Amino acid sequence: MDYIWQYRNWTHFEWDDKALIKQLAQARLAQGKLITRFGSLGIGLMEEAQGGLLEDEVLKTAEIEGLKLDPDSVRSSVANRLGLPTAGLPFHGASP
Repeated sequence: MDYIWQYRNWTHFEWDDKALIKQLAQARLAQGKLITRFGSLGIGLMEEAQGGLLEDEVLKTAEIEGLKLDPDSVRSSVANRLGLPTAGLPFHGASP
């Protein structure tokens, strides 16, 4: 199964804090490295990268809900809401 909601009783799941702490620490370190790299991109590229990440998040969330959104429409909407001058155009380097 790909999604947690596909498991029976998924709303009553339990986890082991000790088992997750190391993985969460690694994820937080990776996040810090990513933020540092974004800072070195410059404001224009950073905004485009943020737009690409938001676009991916919208598309994946819709997929979880069983919806198939048009990537170009999502890309345009995200760019528009972020106030990017590229609203309506594909982000450079963003994955479809």
